[in-house]
Amino acid sequence: MRILLPTATLILLIGCSSAPEAAKQPVPPKVVEPVTARKAFYLVYGAARMWAPDVMPLRVESMPVEGFTPKDGKFAAWRMTFVSQTKGKMKVFTYSIVEASASLHEGVFSQGEAAWSGPKPIEQPFYVQAFKIDSDAAWKTAHDKSADYVKKNPSRPIFMQLEFTRLYPEAAWRVLWGDSVSMSDHSIYISASSGSYLGKS
Repeated sequence: MRILLPTATLILLIGCSSAPEAAKQPVPPKVVEPVTARKAFYLVYGAARMWAPDVMPLRVESMPVEGFTPKDGKFAAWRMTFVSQTKGKMKVFTYSIVEASASLHEGVFSQGEAAWSGPKPIEQPFYVQAFKIDSDAAWKTAHDKSADYVKKNPSRPIFMQLEFTRLYPEAAWRVLWGDSVSMSDHSIYISASSGSYLGKS
């Protein structure tokens, strides 16, 4: 018994110490999903406020990222341009869910600043409070209003842009079918404050 007990105890200790090793499971890779504009905007807004307390948004745009297909108004990356009246400058920020390229990094990233001469009729800054309707809601309204077009062009890429132009007396979402504004042949405008349909081009 004096010989067997220490041996049994040793076997038990070895078994206990190896159990956690056997229980370890491989960690699954993190799943990242495209995000709405408002989610990206408020992640960026804090950094913009640090740059200038009087900062105002000038433009919010979706960005294509290889390997991620936009879905229902959600994109893998967004570009946002802010302006400061006191500084007389504009500054561009991006938010991406992945490290995409040398100029598009994961998370919030500043792309530099440039001179800004102030509001113009063609485009002017808008108050943050006017940004109430998220990109997914704007996309749904635009999609519903474009049923015939979508049916004829099911694989046409979508680009989204939020800005305040002379076309309408408020900040508005422009949902475009095409790779860019210049290459689009169909656009729907949605109010950024109410979500109502404004028009098309």
